[in-house]
Amino acid sequence: MNNEKTVSKRTEYKEYDADENITKWYEKIYYEKGRYIKQTEYNPDGSIESWSVSEYGNNGEIVKFTVYNSDGIIRNWIESVYNTKGKLIKHIHHNSQGEIEAIFDY
Repeated sequence: MNNEKTVSKRTEYKEYDADENITKWYEKIYYEKGRYIKQTEYNPDGSIESWSVSEYGNNGEIVKFTVYNSDGIIRNWIESVYNTKGKLIKHIHHNSQGEIEAIFDY
């Protein structure tokens, strides 16, 4: 599978406090099939707080969702498992060391 993606859309949204100061802002990047591939979370000063990346399987399902700290080190990730009909049956949550922290069966 070719991992190169053509960016088709970027969206941005911001969170504000009661005084209308920006507390966080987010940018999402989508590729040509409309699938979200990366979200970056910024601090009010514009520095990166974290970012996340979604990886998709051949049928368009998210198979891995990874969150990175601002320094590029993995914070955690979630693997998604599907049955042969494409239904989500399990989420496996890993910590930064790769240890399984939780498993959710559906």
